[in-house]
Amino acid sequence: MAGRLSVDTCQCVLFFIVDDAGDPVYSRGLVCDLHQQCDDPAAIVLKENRLKNAVHAYIAEESPLTSMTVTDPHSGEPIAQMKLGISFGWEFDEARNLRVFVGGLTPEEKTQLASAISERFPQGVQLV
Repeated sequence: MAGRLSVDTCQCVLFFIVDDAGDPVYSRGLVCDLHQQCDDPAAIVLKENRLKNAVHAYIAEESPLTSMTVTDPHSGEPIAQMKLGISFGWEFDEARNLRVFVGGLTPEEKTQLASAISERFPQGVQLV
């Protein structure tokens, strides 16, 4: 099987094939200006996209400051979701460091969340 992956962290489109073990193998594809000079743009694009997704999942589903557990009305199972009043946004700066925006927190909560994010994601994530 072959396909293409468009990420939401840049304009790159990666092409992939699925190997015999069922794992996708990515190739260069269509590379945006931001990643044109990278030795392995597919690896960098995937790393950035996975980091953004992991930070979003932590904020939306794991952090007690920003998430809560509710009961799914159809299955009765508990599910995590972002608390009401919390907003999430992100961008990569020119150096491709992830900048995260979380609204709806007090200054103290924001400080606590920034500390938790820097512990969990030491690879250049900044809460602004």
